[in-house]
Amino acid sequence: MREAILKYGFFYGALLVVGAIAWRLTSLATDAGGGHGASLLNSANVGLSVAVGLAAVLLAVGTGLVAGKFVSPSGGLLDMGVVLAWGAYGFGTLRQIVAAKVNADTGEGTGSVLIKLAIEAAIVGALVTAAAWLIERTGRKVEVGDEPKQWAWSTTLLCGVVGSIAGVWLIAQSGYKGQIIGAAMVGGVIAGIAAYAMDHNAKLWPLVAGCAIVSIGGPVFAMATGGNDRALHAAVVAATVPRWASLTGLDGMAGACLGIPVGLYVAKGLLGHAGQIADEAR
Repeated sequence: MREAILKYGFFYGALLVVGAIAWRLTSLATDAGGGHGASLLNSANVGLSVAVGLAAVLLAVGTGLVAGKFVSPSGGLLDMGVVLAWGAYGFGTLRQIVAAKVNADTGEGTGSVLIKLAIEAAIVGALVTAAAWLIERTGRKVEVGDEPKQWAWSTTLLCGVVGSIAGVWLIAQSGYKGQIIGAAMVGGVIAGIAAYAMDHNAKLWPLVAGCAIVSIGGPVFAMATGGNDRALHAAVVAATVPRWASLTGLDGMAGACLGIPVGLYVAKGLLGHAGQIADEAR
């Protein structure tokens, strides 16, 4: 009973209280016209957007650490993702940001926007990956049956990269915020399932890091393949830009933190049960 109260108490606290505060913070960052075409480094007041964005991330990290301590590391990651998702909704989408920052006639400045999105994805990704590592180090210990495998983190990292790429490619058909976060979440689910299939003792932080790499690499890939600013601008407007470029730092990390625990849970239920049946049949 106590465990259920803690589990759902932390989750709904993150969903209804802490997350709403994070959203209110990031909503303070606006574009030059007062709209929501802003991100951590693309806004009318970069100092303010960095401050509120990092505050939202720190709120999420704090929530994850506390939930990880009293519930489980996966529960802490999930609750951190809930707060990050709220914070991500306060910022704009790729199309909104480009529309607010770029000359619509010439497209000049589109490359600069993408560079800043890659930089902020690296900042947020590093913070959230470090938080995932800390949640595992300080969180409530969960018994596992397998011994850790040598260099297992590199395989898990690859699962994070491949899972995120697959999820975003499958789901991110438009640039709407909800769909982008949902696509990142599906990527996290795929990554979690793949990681558990490879190693039943898979760590959380390499999965998060792998998803972060995709968020960082998306804008870079778009710039490398998209041509000049005019062509990049046209691709963003027409929604033909590579789908991974649509992930802002908060979008990608929110989806990853939401999806990875779900993927591990599903894989444990399916593959773990299958393994138990196989062992009993011997």
